[in-house]
Amino acid sequence: MCFTVHWACLGPSSRGQERKDLLKIECNGSASKGVVIETASEAAVLAPAKGVVIFAGEYRSYGKLVVIDLGCDLRLLMAGLGTVTVQHADAVEQGVRLGAMAVAKGGANYLPVLYVELRRGGQTIDPGPEISGAR
Repeated sequence: MCFTVHWACLGPSSRGQERKDLLKIECNGSASKGVVIETASEAAVLAPAKGVVIFAGEYRSYGKLVVIDLGCDLRLLMAGLGTVTVQHADAVEQGVRLGAMAVAKGGANYLPVLYVELRRGGQTIDPGPEISGAR
């Protein structure tokens, strides 16, 4: 393993309970192979590991996206943000604010969703073996 990722960085859920298990693998037959994290409205999105921002901004259907080069040929994509506060080439440490989620629209049943994808050599990989504390 090349790095340690800590996912419990989004704080309490919209229901006021601390999120112990933030990870939910999306297995709906789509081409998506990432992780979907339901967040509170306007939740801070923090860097789960240190690295260098190689993209920050709008990108196709991803919306607002931050891509962090983690080293060891690994890249972390985080999409669905409402705002992005980092820029290309920024060095980030674990816990640095990358941005915030959007405002929830439609009440508690329609919470913002952060999409996280881990890539090695340009291919999406199962994040489980790379993430400490994943359930």
